[in-house]
Parts: sequence; structure tokens; C-alpha cells
Amino acid sequence: MFAVVDIETTGGSLKQGSRITEVAVVIHNGTTIEHRFSTLINPETDIPSFIIGLTGITNELVENAPCFKEIAGQLLQLLDGKIFVAHNASFDFSFIKAEFKRCGIDFNAEVLCTCSLSRKFFPGFGSYSLGNLTKNLGIVLEGHHRAMNDAIAASEILEKLVSERGLEHTLLHRSVPIKNTEIPYELINKLPEVPGIYFFTDSNHEILYIGKAKNIKKRVTTHFRNNNSKSKKIKALLHDICYMNTGCELLACLLEIQYIKEYQPFFNRAGKSEKNFGVYINANLNGLLGFTINDIAKASLKPLRYFGSRKAADEFLSHITAKYNLCRCINNLENYSENCFYKQIKQCNGTDLDSHEKDNYNNRFNDAYFEVVDDGLHDAALAYPMADNDEWVYVFRQNGSIGYYFGKKATTFNTNQIISVTFLKNHLESYRIFNSFLKKPSARRIKIVSDES
Repeated sequence: MFAVVDIETTGGSLKQGSRITEVAVVIHNGTTIEHRFSTLINPETDIPSFIIGLTGITNELVENAPCFKEIAGQLLQLLDGKIFVAHNASFDFSFIKAEFKRCGIDFNAEVLCTCSLSRKFFPGFGSYSLGNLTKNLGIVLEGHHRAMNDAIAASEILEKLVSERGLEHTLLHRSVPIKNTEIPYELINKLPEVPGIYFFTDSNHEILYIGKAKNIKKRVTTHFRNNNSKSKKIKALLHDICYMNTGCELLACLLEIQYIKEYQPFFNRAGKSEKNFGVYINANLNGLLGFTINDIAKASLKPLRYFGSRKAADEFLSHITAKYNLCRCINNLENYSENCFYKQIKQCNGTDLDSHEKDNYNNRFNDAYFEVVDDGLHDAALAYPMADNDEWVYVFRQNGSIGYYFGKKATTFNTNQIISVTFLKNHLESYRIFNSFLKKPSARRIKIVSDES
């Protein structure tokens, strides 16, 4: 449950003695309003003329209003156990907390800011002030700078945030009071000391973080010995720790990449998204062979070579095109046109070739093809014994795809004879990691057999 709060004050600085003049609370379940409360408050100090002009709240208007301590109990009952929500929440929360402190109450709560969250969920707006954001989101805000009107507007922003990403994901963005500083040994003690990946989950079974380790128990323990803000917040939200025994560090690294991209955990900043590009063979154009660059995520075929950015792929293909005297238009580096610039300066004949010239062109293309094909994608298989040595894990690359399976010790590897092979999605990091493990002296390479024999 959320308590959407807005306040009006005599100024913007607690240090300079600013006080609350009005407070409004909208109790909200994430989709609808369940209760409303608002009251003027006597700040026990004068309201500056500038603030009167901004809010319309005068000294005469609050003269007979209750002081904060008179409504503190009722307000605390409304806020207790709920997530404190406000637009620029640090401002509202700091004033509410300070007023409670004057009453001898140590108030704390989980806090969600609709302003900062809107910047993440709805990027691209020039301003995220309440007035401008409501306009951009199509929310009607009348009587701005009065507490109830602003609280209702903030509650409608909250509804849109929840609708955009879901309640569970929205909740992960809340700040949490750090009360528990103890290491959760009851969760850690159930973890094995084996290579694998681990999942931190909250009470809603939402994945907070995914990690890899040579030793799961040892690595997880180090998370909670750290005293940074990330570790503290994970500790505050943590409900359970799950794991997968991968049998080897290589498979742990590969599965970590895949699961982070699939589940997009809140605390995994690195590896969530990537735009990998590949060089592919293009369809024939007037009998001529060519290359093209595509986003790997949008292509159904495997690329000849992988790149981490479109720019890197363009630079490489431009180099190959010039080196082998190929056509930039056919290789999709320029838009195809009869008035091609390179054709005009006689650096390229384009498609105006006779049959003999076309054969020569395709021969040059074939020479270029062998340079484009990434030598790092050759077939290979690595074997690792599990902790008990009764079972082995095999990680392999075949025909450009990486996969794994668990089985008995063997001296050869044949996917045609194995039923339980699992293939991973193609990610640039996966190929880099696989190649790095191939180079390790401890790598146990086995022969790949591609036929039934």
C-alpha cells in the first residue's frame, strides 16, 4: 500500500526554519485511491509573501489551524506500514520526518519518488517538475501548489508508473531504511561451495541480483561484508537466495550473461542490454555476392563475424571492401544508386559488369569472405569434472553456437548422440568468454565428432 504525500511549506530550507503549512495524504493501492486526508497546519511562524503568492495560503488562513503535533498521531497512523510516495520525495519526507522528530517520534519509511522514477520510466521529457510532467503524461492538474491537488496528481503518476512496468518492478525502485546490518547466515549456510550462479530474490520472488562464482558460498558472503549502499539495499530487500551448480566457472560465466539479459535484475547494471552486430552474406545482386551488417537480435542466421557496435562493424567492412576492391553499395555501406559516388570517381564499377568481370568480382568476394569469417568461432569442446567426479559438464561451440550438457566422462563429443544438450543464446560476451577459457592451461579439450560413428 502507498501513502502519496504532498506538503506546502513556509520555505525550502529546514536549516533556515521552514515549517509545514499544509499536508495531504492519498492512500493508494497502485491502481486506485482508497482514502484521502488533508489539513492546513499552523506553522507557528510567519509565511513569507512570496510563498503566499505561490500557494495562496495566508497567515490568516492557518491562524486557527492545528499545529503539527495535534495531527501527528492521526498522520502517523495513515503513514505507518505504507510506502511513502511523493514528487521530489526527499523534500517532503525530510520535512515530515523533522516535524515528527519535534514531537518525539522517530519516523521512518520506505520511500518512492515519482520524479526520479519518471525520469527512468519515461525518458526524453525536458522537465520533470510536477506541472510539466503531468502535462506530458496527460494528467489534469488544477490548483497547483495546494497539497491535495498535487498529491492526487502524484498518485496518478504512480498509477502510470505501475502500469508501465508492473507493481513488482516499481517497488524495486523504492529506498529502504537500513535496519538490519547482520549477515544473513541462515540463507548463506545452505549454499554449496561449488562453481555456479546465484539469485537474490525479494519477498515477491522478484530477482534482485544474479551473480557467478567459483565458490558460491564464499562469493555470496563477500556481498554482505561490503558496506556500500548497493549491498545495504540488497540486504534490506533480500528474502531468499537460490543457486544453480554449473560444475565449472566457464558455464557459470555464460549462464550469468544469459539470465541477466533475460530477467533484467534491478541491481545488475552491467550486461542488461547490448546491441551486437554481425556481418552476414547478402543476397545476390545481379549475380554478385555481397556482405551486409545486421543487428544480431533481429537476424535469424548466425553472423560470419561479431561486433560490439555498428560503428566497429562499419569500419571493418569498409576496410574489407576497399582491400578487395568490392562495391560499397553491394555491401550495403552506401544506398544503391546508378549515380553512386564511387562509380562516378571510377573506384567501383558497381553492377555494370560482364560475365567474366562478375566471376572476377565473386572470386575477390570469396577471398574477402575468408578474412571476414572470425577464426574465434571454430568448433571446440571443453570438459570439466563435477565435484563428485561421477558426472562431467561439457561446454562446447559447434557451428557458431555455444551449448552445454552434463554426462559421464568421455574422450569425444558428439551432439548427434546426446539428447539433453542445451544451447545458449548468441551474445558477443559469450564468445569472448569461451575463447578466453580455451586459452587457459587448465582447459581440458576433447575432440568433437560430427557423425554417427
